[in-house]
Amino acid sequence: MELIVKERLNVHLSILGDGPLKDELYNLIVQKGLSNFISLYGFVNNPYPYFYHADRFILSSRYEGMPNVVLESLALGTPVIAFDNPGCIRDIITNIKQGILVKPCTADVLAREMLNVCRLGTSEQKESLLPEKFLLENVIKRYEDLLESV
Repeated sequence: MELIVKERLNVHLSILGDGPLKDELYNLIVQKGLSNFISLYGFVNNPYPYFYHADRFILSSRYEGMPNVVLESLALGTPVIAFDNPGCIRDIITNIKQGILVKPCTADVLAREMLNVCRLGTSEQKESLLPEKFLLENVIKRYEDLLESV
């Protein structure tokens, strides 16, 4: 965010969730003078309004299995910017409309991609971006097929 704020002042990052490094993150935000640009919300019972109203969902973790949070974001029509890391992310983000996979997995490259997206502007159109194979009816069908084969 420090790199992004230098280029574009009308951005805001909302961070949901708790963890053992939350206080350290808060102190870093204050130290870098980013308090007006980043909000730490902690644990949120219902994150979906945040996902829906976001311009982009950022997944900055370097290791993920099946990132359900990405599926949830796409289902709500919010594109994703994520590190192209080992796991299932490549099975989910398959086109530019759904989002961007960042490689190499560095903060500088992530910031550059975030800035590129900011320059594109936002879209008010919110329709599901979820890949068809992850739609509920298709997942249920695959489970049914699996159970019938046993």
